Amino acid sequence: NQSAATSETAPLRHLGPADVPWVLRQVIAGNVVNSTAVDGWPPPESAELAALRSAGAKSFLAIPLRANDAVAGALSLFCVHEDRIWPDDLVARLGLFGTLLLSALAHRNAETRAQRANAETAQTREHLAHLARVEAVGAMTAAVAPMTTRTAAATRRPRASRCCCLTATAPDRARISPCSRTSLTTPS
Repeated sequence: NQSAATSETAPLRHLGPADVPWVLRQVIAGNVVNSTAVDGWPPPESAELAALRSAGAKSFLAIPLRANDAVAGALSLFCVHEDRIWPDDLVARLGLFGTLLLSALAHRNAETRAQRANAETAQTREHLAHLARVEAVGAMTAAVAPMTTRTAAATRRPRASRCCCLTATAPDRARISPCSRTSLTTPS
């Protein structure tokens, strides 16, 4: 009965490194942990046995994954329905599969780092282009500044030859010719 088997299976609980310290030490040392029956573990690892039982494991397998001659992770599997025999050829194939997963993760991480580096390079280029524009504007300002200073000084100090003054006093009629005097008379 499918529904009876499903209802008997408890939800799986996640196991962390703190739950299985002996297994973690074995994996870090590069050893495969292959337990056909969790109940067959020796007494010093009884804490792991309790954690694995609470997670619903009946059989357990942990394969260290190496990258650059160091353990970079582990492929961990456990069977919850029955005691499982993990034959050596299956362990070797699962180790190869784990290595492929590790390689794919390393490739993804390398691509992410490359994308970040490209974005940082583009941002640096934009910043350098901005600095070049600011420097060019500064150079143009420095070149134009003396010319504008001379022009401004010239407009502030008018020369006598350019100066024409208007006064509000009446003209000297004695110096004006007789024919012009008639036009300068003011109506009464």
